[in-house]
Amino acid sequence: MCDIAEKAGLERDVIAHLLDSDADCQMIRERDAHSRKMGVNAVPTFIVANQHAVPGAQTPEVWATIIADLQTQIED
Repeated sequence: MCDIAEKAGLERDVIAHLLDSDADCQMIRERDAHSRKMGVNAVPTFIVANQHAVPGAQTPEVWATIIADLQTQIED
């Protein structure tokens, strides 16, 4: 596994540490729970401003709507 990670450009020592320990397990569980709570059930899904879960490829119109919504919130 570490050989594959290293060939992909990752730091071998960091990957070995993560594979040999429980480091980051709690953080991963918390992020997974948060994502599921937001409705994420497929990849890719983009979480925008911690408010919008946008699954997969979307049209420019969808992104424009999300950006407009966020701008409205900032202005209010």
